[in-house]
Amino acid sequence: MPNAFLDAGSDLAALRALSKQFKNEASATAEIARLTADLTLPKGSIHVMSDVHGEDAKMRHIINNASGTLRPLVDRVFAERPSSDRQELLSLLFYPVETLEQRLKGLSADDRRAFVLRAVDDLLIVLRTLASRTSIQRVAEVLPAEYAEILREMLHESFSARGAAYVAAIVDPLVGQGGETNFIRLVVRVVRNLAVSEVIVAGDCVDRGPRGDRVIEYLRNLPRVAITWGNHDLAWLGAALGHDALIAQVLRISTRYRRLSQLEEGYGITMQPLERLVRTDYGDDPASCFMPHGTGLRETLTIARMQKAAAVMQFKL
Repeated sequence: MPNAFLDAGSDLAALRALSKQFKNEASATAEIARLTADLTLPKGSIHVMSDVHGEDAKMRHIINNASGTLRPLVDRVFAERPSSDRQELLSLLFYPVETLEQRLKGLSADDRRAFVLRAVDDLLIVLRTLASRTSIQRVAEVLPAEYAEILREMLHESFSARGAAYVAAIVDPLVGQGGETNFIRLVVRVVRNLAVSEVIVAGDCVDRGPRGDRVIEYLRNLPRVAITWGNHDLAWLGAALGHDALIAQVLRISTRYRRLSQLEEGYGITMQPLERLVRTDYGDDPASCFMPHGTGLRETLTIARMQKAAAVMQFKL
């Protein structure tokens, strides 16, 4: 490495570590040039949310609209289009599967192909607009593996002489095999991931919401996400690690808000032992101070007794 790097006060240990990634001066200089060029690009949107508390459907809705960045982008790029067309595109961006299910229902094969081609063309315009604001490396990071090559070709189609027939030739086999919904869903995901450069969750992913497990799974699949664990998250992490008092707390909160599905369906934890304890030791207990919130399949009094049993265990532990 050149002495100039050392003279600038860089740490020799850090340079030795970097030398394993960049084998010579040319590769290091090229990376410096790339990073310097990246600094000239617009800064991406950072989406900050907190207190999700296991509300997976609400969290997906918030993330789907890319922190509110997609609507103004669509309105600007497609300003000449009627508002109804722009709204349909936004619906596709926010809820691709549901929108396609509704729009493609009952269409003939030709009409189905025409709609998919139009939708893909519009999505590619949005995708190219977003891709122009970021580096090629960043775009490559968010492309789905199964369609990465296809999407790269489509992104560069507007700069080549191939024409619309080239994109149509790619889309036709997808429509013929019934894969258009999955393809469009993945393209929409790329759009969202480019519209927001990073998602930050500032505490409390899980707790009293219906499916904290789905929240965690969804966040795991985002390309760039940072999480600051909150006190509710720590209770669940501690319970997962086997801390008895925190296991009892998770049981108490789950019964208080009738959120047992995330335990039973999400994590495969049966509630039968707790129900058996309630039948044998709390069978005549009115549990009037432990009435749960909301409604569910289990009898309200049974849930109240389950909550009381979990509370007593937690207090003892």
